[in-house]
Amino acid sequence: SSVAWEFDWVLPKGSSQDFVYRTIGADLAKDASRGYHGCLLTFGQTGSGKSHTVFGRGEQEPHCGIVPRIAEGLLNELSEGAAGGEEFIMKMSYLEVYNEQIRDLLCPSSASSAGGGGGWRPQHAPKQTLEIRQHPRIGVFVGGLSSGVTRSLDDVLRLLDFGRKMRAVSRTSMNAASSRSHAMVTFSVEKHASTADGSPLRMWANLSIADLAGTARLQFGEQLSEVRRKERKLINTSLWALGLVIKRLASQEGSKLPSSRSSSGGWHIPYRNSKLTYLLSDSLMGNSRTVLLACISPAASSGAITESTLRFAREARKVRTHPVLNEECAGDLASALQAEVDALGLQLAGASGADRRRDLTERMHTAKLAMEQYGISWAEEQARSDALEMEQERMLEKMGLSRGPSRCTSRCTAICGPLSDPSPASSGSPAFGAAASPAAPPLRLVNVCDDAELSGCLCYDLPAGQDPISVGSATSCGIHLDGLGVLPETCRLLPSPSGGGVDVWTVHGGGSAADDAEAGDLNRPWMRHGSLWKSCHPQVSINGVLVVDTALLRPRDLLTIGHGVHTFRLVADSGHGPVATESEDDDEARSGSPPAVGRSCSDALQGLLFQTEEDRTQARSHFGQLEASCGRARTSPVGRELEELRLLLEEANAITEELRGGDDALGPPVFRLTFEAPVARLHGAAAAAGAGPRPPRAKAAVAGPEPVSACSPLAVALVGRRAGGPAVTVVQKWTLSAFRQRLEALRDLYQE
Repeated sequence: SSVAWEFDWVLPKGSSQDFVYRTIGADLAKDASRGYHGCLLTFGQTGSGKSHTVFGRGEQEPHCGIVPRIAEGLLNELSEGAAGGEEFIMKMSYLEVYNEQIRDLLCPSSASSAGGGGGWRPQHAPKQTLEIRQHPRIGVFVGGLSSGVTRSLDDVLRLLDFGRKMRAVSRTSMNAASSRSHAMVTFSVEKHASTADGSPLRMWANLSIADLAGTARLQFGEQLSEVRRKERKLINTSLWALGLVIKRLASQEGSKLPSSRSSSGGWHIPYRNSKLTYLLSDSLMGNSRTVLLACISPAASSGAITESTLRFAREARKVRTHPVLNEECAGDLASALQAEVDALGLQLAGASGADRRRDLTERMHTAKLAMEQYGISWAEEQARSDALEMEQERMLEKMGLSRGPSRCTSRCTAICGPLSDPSPASSGSPAFGAAASPAAPPLRLVNVCDDAELSGCLCYDLPAGQDPISVGSATSCGIHLDGLGVLPETCRLLPSPSGGGVDVWTVHGGGSAADDAEAGDLNRPWMRHGSLWKSCHPQVSINGVLVVDTALLRPRDLLTIGHGVHTFRLVADSGHGPVATESEDDDEARSGSPPAVGRSCSDALQGLLFQTEEDRTQARSHFGQLEASCGRARTSPVGRELEELRLLLEEANAITEELRGGDDALGPPVFRLTFEAPVARLHGAAAAAGAGPRPPRAKAAVAGPEPVSACSPLAVALVGRRAGGPAVTVVQKWTLSAFRQRLEALRDLYQE
């Protein structure tokens, strides 16, 4: 049976970005210039075109998104008013909500604090936590959120590009390749005019554009890392909270549910259940003109999510907001905020009782934050914006990033072409110091990310004919990177004399990279770097092959620095436009591992670190029998689980080494695998009764096409050395599920 859906607009297939702006964004820009708050929300499943609609695929027609178009429309409307004697100022802020944490994307200190120890941070910029505040006169705002004054479209594009760079930098620093986060751009407009009797009049408005993370459901048999599972869980939780708020707002007139009633008799709207709904509370239930853009996928496999998106949009259409003109006498807000702070200070001085003092302190702190952001003069706003721009330029210069929009001819998804012939790292590169061929196109390193919006945001120029460019976490490095496994100076780069690539030269602090490749080495040298210990052996690989001393990086090759933290592709920018589209095979090249699908269990076991050779032999025998009994098709998930387990062990060992490396004279403990025969666990009672052990056929007896799990016979042991004791001692042991929880705690500790 067919279902009819009614909406205010249905954009036809093939609608251009300009058509979307004229349909949706033009009226919002015009209303904001007249003093009405506005908001645009994009909602839909992953890959349905939300980010493309909001940010576009470039800064030029016809690819730029609705954000730069709205900014241009706002500036045009305000300029027309300025011709009549009005004065105006427009500011822009850019934030993201990642794992229920708010990050300021325009503040360099916010981005640098996401990395590991030793990262560069601007002067007088301590690490801060941004919290959502609510004030009776201002509404909901983020305390301490930075903003930049925008006088032209170039200023808007510069801030957008810096924000994208900071999103990409924080992702690689946190060892998370996906951009599963909500992004919000807000334009704040303020105008000064005069009334008919000559009194000064102030009008203001905020226009927010929110790019919500896509909805996604966990499919049967889908393999996700712990980071991705946590991201998806928190994203879906925040979107569920948004749906609940929309549903309550849509039905608050006719709902008869007694549980929806608050103690005051009104309808309770749970907008504080998540950071996202708290940020959008004024736009959904207050003074704002709000537009919801629901993006759906035409794929038949997405039918269930498409129907859910349409139901959400239908409920949102029932919500009614109450926009009003925001105007007052000039200077009233600043004086009112100052008077409120003074009054709260007097009340706090004479207050008694812990609860009363805590409430007054919180209210005064909110009023001070509001006064710092909204109660200052335009001259102070401009001075702050100029200082912020200088800090941003300093950060880009320190990190070695190209300034301005760095899409290397267009976008990273267009630049980062597939590895048509992935070549392993080659040794015996030509000597350093020779000049590159003058006919060779300029070479650049472009970051590679799973998210198309963040890919290509980081672009490092490699000019020919200069000294080698150092790469590392030290502030003196030409390319500044930070994160797990990144040394103060990890490697050096120099365009090759033939112009066919870049020579990669690893910098060793002691020993050799070949020695470091031996897993479990507890006697490697360490160096102190901030609050962390760094191994003296660099972790640099080209197309998944570890670089021992020198190697040649050719165009389109992948360069990985650290423990999978930073991945770049070498691009020869010939100026003839984009090369090719990135293929799915690049995911395997990024990780440095062969495809997991179709791998035999014995091959997947080769790279795993076991406690003893006996454990390795028993595991090889167990999984060999499992593959012989169940067939390769059903045991293919086992290879994926074992491959993921190898990466998790490597990450856990790398974190432990950097946290404890040089503090322990005997070396940091190491996570290793142990084998616990399933026979002993499943049939222990029968064995004790004298029945004898049965062969491990429990998994083979399961009927049906469901995949086989590899987790049952394996456990993780923490192995270390103790003075006066055996050479190696098991300190603690976990099941695989408990080990994953332990790894999450290690990640949080490392970030702190």
